[in-house]
Amino acid sequence: MNIGLINPAWGDRRRGVNSTSLYRCIPPQALLQLASLTPLSHEVDIVDENWSEIDFTRPYDVVGITGTTVQIPRAYEVADEFRKRGTTVLMGGPHVSFLPREALGHADSVVRWEADEVWGRVLDDIEAKNLKKVYSPKFPQSLDFKVHRPVSRVFHVETPSWLPLQIKAATIQIQRGCPHNCEFCSVTTFNGRRVRHKSVAYVAEEIKRAKAEGARFFLFLDDNIVADKGYAKELFEALIPLNIRWLSQTEINIADDDVIDLAVRAGLRFAVIGFESIDAETLGKATSLAKKSWRRKYEEGAAKLRRRGVMIHGGFIFGLDHQTADQAFETVEWAIRNKLTVSHFTLATPLPGSRLFRRLHKEDRIATYDWSKYGMVTESCVVKGEDGYKEALEAMEIEAYRRFYSFRSLARRFTWRLSPFNQLLWLMMQTFSR
Repeated sequence: MNIGLINPAWGDRRRGVNSTSLYRCIPPQALLQLASLTPLSHEVDIVDENWSEIDFTRPYDVVGITGTTVQIPRAYEVADEFRKRGTTVLMGGPHVSFLPREALGHADSVVRWEADEVWGRVLDDIEAKNLKKVYSPKFPQSLDFKVHRPVSRVFHVETPSWLPLQIKAATIQIQRGCPHNCEFCSVTTFNGRRVRHKSVAYVAEEIKRAKAEGARFFLFLDDNIVADKGYAKELFEALIPLNIRWLSQTEINIADDDVIDLAVRAGLRFAVIGFESIDAETLGKATSLAKKSWRRKYEEGAAKLRRRGVMIHGGFIFGLDHQTADQAFETVEWAIRNKLTVSHFTLATPLPGSRLFRRLHKEDRIATYDWSKYGMVTESCVVKGEDGYKEALEAMEIEAYRRFYSFRSLARRFTWRLSPFNQLLWLMMQTFSR
């Protein structure tokens, strides 16, 4: 069969060479994974609409479409257009997994949760004309998947025109699952609370293949690379002789004394940390009790990372219950004072699959179910509040970015502890993250 795997555009903001977000350069990981697991008897195309147009005239037998919540309106448009042309349409991804009945209005079949182990069976069922409406596989216990075809995960990071720097990077997902089950997050529902990971030897081989293609910087696409600290230390030991630089999402425990030096020796250069809030009471109500207890570690951990030349991307959420405007701007000042390299200030968004969605839906506090508004960015408040709540929250987020990326803030946050190469990266990140 001729199979097209499609990543739809992000709302009305397509990616491209002029994008200012590093993370939007990243190829669609789920589609790369499915392509690698597709038997060689099939032909496979991957189309990322954020970089190239979809050719609806291509004679695909099957189209597989993924998408997060903010992408799903466009995903449905793409699915409807292919179905008009008689193409079998499969849909998957987080949003579809949580709302399969909605997706079945646009697709012939829905694959919920992690599709790795069921993908071959779905293709066999299509050929046998026995396609089921819904596939709901169990979580794979082993992530050491046997691939049928090599699919490159190496890509060029688009850099600002003023920066004479070429970066060839690669993406690897090492583990799945998160134990915290934060109210605003759907990861635990989609991947489970038990952390499952690839074997260290399997990861090392993936890295070696990407290095052979020229990759020198790696993005580990894990929700928390130190969720299993014992495994993390074993992994870091194995990474040391590979001589790579990498970033990953993590928690503040990456700065624990028994982990931090090992992680830095292994190549840690950029830590993406979801601080969420600097108010312990807010953390206790919106996240796990463990995260609430970590509040006292934030300043110490950030300082330890900075001293070792590790850049920090801090993630914060505005609009959580019990937060005030004063707390929001205290958060911005905290991020500047602690010299975070970049920060993202997102709006609390009730994503389908999250406990927040279930609670606010029950309380009739969701203002719109127009999924294109669920991007967690300015002008995207989707929660009901008192008169002026939406406008005040969106203005607060805009002002937070203005303060954090002001010239005064840049001067306060810059640190000479960074190597010359990392100083260039630091400057680049200010451009990417505005």
